[in-house]
Amino acid sequence: MRRQPQSSRSTGRATPVAAAAAGATMRGLLRRALCCLAALAVLVPAVQAQSQITNVKDLKAAVYTEMTFTGGSGGGDACVRLLNASGTIGCATPSRQRVEGRLQRLDTLLPSPDDYPDGTTFLLPPALLAGFLQQCAASPSLASRVVGVLVEPQPPPSYSQAAQAPLAELALYADRSYPWNPTGSGLIGMALPFPVFLLDNVTTANAQQRAAYNADQGMNSDLALNYARMTLTMDATGNSSACLDAQSCLPLGGHSVLATLPPLPPPANSSGAPAGAPTAAAAADLPALWVLAQVDTAGLFHEAAVGADAPVSGLIAMLAAAEALGSGNASDAMAAAGARYQRRLVFAALAGEPWGLMGSKRLLWELSTAPSNSSLAGLGLTNASLDGVLEVNQVGRARQPSGTVQLFAHGPAGGPPADFLAALQAAAANSSQGGGPASVSVAAASAATPGLPPTASAGSFLRVGGPSVPTVLLSGFNEAFQGSTFHTQYDALKTIYADSIAATAVVLARTAHALALGGGGAAAPAVPLPIDYAAVRVTVDALMQCLLNSTVGLNCPLAKRLMTPTAGGKVSHYIGILRTLTADPQMPEGNVKSDVERFLWNFLAFATAPTPANTSSSSGSSSGGGAAGGGGGDAGGMLRCQALNATACPAGMVCAGSRSLPAPEGLGYCLNASALFVPSYSLALRCDACDGAKTLYDYRWKAANETAAWEQQYGWPPDPMWMESNWPLGTPALTLYLKEAPATGWALLASGLAVTAASIAVTLGIQWAHRRKLKQH
Repeated sequence: MRRQPQSSRSTGRATPVAAAAAGATMRGLLRRALCCLAALAVLVPAVQAQSQITNVKDLKAAVYTEMTFTGGSGGGDACVRLLNASGTIGCATPSRQRVEGRLQRLDTLLPSPDDYPDGTTFLLPPALLAGFLQQCAASPSLASRVVGVLVEPQPPPSYSQAAQAPLAELALYADRSYPWNPTGSGLIGMALPFPVFLLDNVTTANAQQRAAYNADQGMNSDLALNYARMTLTMDATGNSSACLDAQSCLPLGGHSVLATLPPLPPPANSSGAPAGAPTAAAAADLPALWVLAQVDTAGLFHEAAVGADAPVSGLIAMLAAAEALGSGNASDAMAAAGARYQRRLVFAALAGEPWGLMGSKRLLWELSTAPSNSSLAGLGLTNASLDGVLEVNQVGRARQPSGTVQLFAHGPAGGPPADFLAALQAAAANSSQGGGPASVSVAAASAATPGLPPTASAGSFLRVGGPSVPTVLLSGFNEAFQGSTFHTQYDALKTIYADSIAATAVVLARTAHALALGGGGAAAPAVPLPIDYAAVRVTVDALMQCLLNSTVGLNCPLAKRLMTPTAGGKVSHYIGILRTLTADPQMPEGNVKSDVERFLWNFLAFATAPTPANTSSSSGSSSGGGAAGGGGGDAGGMLRCQALNATACPAGMVCAGSRSLPAPEGLGYCLNASALFVPSYSLALRCDACDGAKTLYDYRWKAANETAAWEQQYGWPPDPMWMESNWPLGTPALTLYLKEAPATGWALLASGLAVTAASIAVTLGIQWAHRRKLKQH
């Protein structure tokens, strides 16, 4: 009979069950350790060749690098898929699966598409991107072999990502091939069957290091190499009609912002009427002089495109001009002279213009339906009241090396209207008054140009208003756009000049003032416009920080006095998608109106409202109107309000400057201002029962043709109906990593078998020894 073992607690010896468990645990730990050692024996030399490894965190960082998508001008963005009535543009992976390819840097383009290796992710500088993508477009076999493209953020290339003749289909002249953008490459309009990522600076350095290691290895597939793993799944296919039916896309869209000067008179028995304001009937009958600027830009990498010169320099100039015209100094001068404007000034910040002049087109459609249309109801504006157009765009580089600010006036075929040109030149001649630049000049654009650039919003007004409407685009370019940054991420803050924008703002304000008084030409206005150039420059500097400085954005002091941003202060000049509309177009819902749109609305409301007593300007300068800096309490007897309260202010007034802060600090002011939001999206769409309440899961966009007759009447080309594809959670994603060589798998298998055999031998040995010991007992 076998002797029963004693308790291990009393003898200190292991029982057979415990011994077997201990052996299994030991075998598992030993197997894992040896497998890890076998893998590291292959990977660590490759990793150490790239960086210094001192701990596990360093090892993980060396093996894997994931890029964060910030969408700023410093990189970290992806080319995504857009759709129009004709098809798709942009980038996507060929299937819903993530893709991966060996990392190889290109220092130069290869002469033949067949020279490029298969299964590769190409890292390249911006100078090579256009040429490489054009090779892919010309060779479908090359495009099918490319896994992905990673683009370094610097240095800027010598080409633009837009076409040489952007928006040529909207030209009002016969020669639609005229190269307004001579360095254009047309990248924006390409459809690419692989992912394309714009790297940030940190990821670029890491990718270059990894690619250099691969080059040292000779891209030998038998060795450990660095790969890029990419996810860029796009749900929408076909064209915009197909994805609309499949509910796999959403429309590009947003909101334009309007404000008038003088504003509509306040209702009876209310305070705050501007000095010299016309009666309600007279205000409704005033013809309108439109002062236009664009809000958005475009690019291959939409979120990274800043548009500092095109179009934001013109937007800032328009905003600063509106503030100068609405200032207390200007209204006091008008009141002292007993003068009134004979034209209403309408300031319009237009959204969506790079996408077929979407903002100006919808605005003009809504004007044709006013006053019944809810967006413009009560404004007293119609197409019939259109009496002139002044647009400002691309003025950030108008300063010459000599210091002169040189501006050009573009008009329809035959040149700008003589009286508008003369008024601009007279305003420029007086630019040194009030501390402005010593030399500002306005010249008619070259006769070699065929007319207004098709990208100009003024062309939409000319199309609808007819050739009798005097129309001018004020810009810093003559025969063609300056430089090679139009619609790229390189059109950034550091490339423009504040004094150029401020000088333009002064010229624009003086010209608009003279024309609104009923004058024009070279004659001095009956009431000179008093302008403090230093105050205008302060406003321009503040707006540049808010709209163009990516590290400040709408966390700038000016924006903080006007609103509370909902997106952390980040500024995007890509119009993006429009999920829904609000039942009342004027409600500043943060989930429908973007932060930029709400900022522009508040700024223009304060700039064009009469300045109440005991309040300061909206920008902190001495020239602006409004009361944003007024602090708590009732400033000058003004009513306080919250903008989301539909009954916050009396009829005819708006609630501006309210913020998400505890009352009373978060309350705004009821202003006598005619600031309006006007939706901007394709006329080929309608949004059924959109009230702003549900924005994520209820798909309410439908095709529409209510405007077809109106579009045909004015010769609009077919509406492109721009949409952006939906994409699943986890898109976009980019990971750089070190992938073991194929031989490593066999090595790990052999190591595992060896460890298993050794473990079995050790276990059998332990069991044999244990049985022998038991027999002795």
